[in-house]
Amino acid sequence: MSAIEEVRNNELGGLFFIDGGGTAVFEERTKRLGTAGTASVGTVDEVFWRIRYDEKAEDRFSKIIFNHSLFDVGAAATYIWNLELEKSRPISKSGTEVIKADYGFVAKDVTKPVGDIDFRVNSRADGNGINLLTADVEEGGGPEGSIVALTWIPYGEGARFQLVNSSFVSVGWIIQLAVRATPIRLSSDEQFQEYEPANPPSLTTELEHSFDLNDHPGSVKNYAEFIGDHFVTQRENLTVTLRPRTTAVLTQMLSRKISDRVTLVNDDKNYATGVNGDYYIESIRHRIRKGAFLHETTWVVSPVHDFFYWILGTGELDDAETLITTTAAAP
Repeated sequence: MSAIEEVRNNELGGLFFIDGGGTAVFEERTKRLGTAGTASVGTVDEVFWRIRYDEKAEDRFSKIIFNHSLFDVGAAATYIWNLELEKSRPISKSGTEVIKADYGFVAKDVTKPVGDIDFRVNSRADGNGINLLTADVEEGGGPEGSIVALTWIPYGEGARFQLVNSSFVSVGWIIQLAVRATPIRLSSDEQFQEYEPANPPSLTTELEHSFDLNDHPGSVKNYAEFIGDHFVTQRENLTVTLRPRTTAVLTQMLSRKISDRVTLVNDDKNYATGVNGDYYIESIRHRIRKGAFLHETTWVVSPVHDFFYWILGTGELDDAETLITTTAAAP
């Protein structure tokens, strides 16, 4: 559940929900701007069982404040972790020592410790004895690490080291163990993007949210501007309930899904809500009662965004393609 909340809190305009079949669905913010969201897939015209129309002053924002992360990338081959040794750590004769390192932050280009540069093992605790990584002694010798071999398993923010002392004569003393990499740390100062739309409402209403996993200031800034400009104008809160009065209405009740774009019309009376436009379905609730003879479907909907993007398509010189036939909804 915490992972789901993290996705919900950090995706710019994305949506996570459980569909009618019990499947977890994640939609990126581009879902409704793509082909699937540019045309209505159904119309409900004056056949609502119930329709609730609300407008709230606090839905208009005078200022947007979005906090976000920013990662500082350090220099390559920086020592990011050192085994803190008040005194040398012994490896018994023919023994094994396992050490786990926690860097405390993310790193990239992490390199395995190099003998006599990043890690040292000696036959004496003060380091003035035989170098057990390179020495040719009676009980071993040869290539680097043949006396004390190091293996490691690196992972995101740390590593697991294993040092094996193949000597049956000498205790090995760990003098040094360190890791080099490119450190990636969160910036120490607060990062945020603010936006005040033109002609803001007289009632001061600020929207503040934190995108802790987003480190792209441009994306956060653009989203703040979109939210500010979209909600500076009053937006209706609409909830509609349907009953299967006709086969066409029943089809809409059973076939519509979250994020579907539908056309709703309720303007045939003086006292009607005046609704006549396209909306996205944000949630769906089915209610069956009275011995399963009464079925109601309730949609919570939001107005379709009042903008349209396009991108040029592709074609060849002198072909029949035009600007209209090559346009498409932008991602």
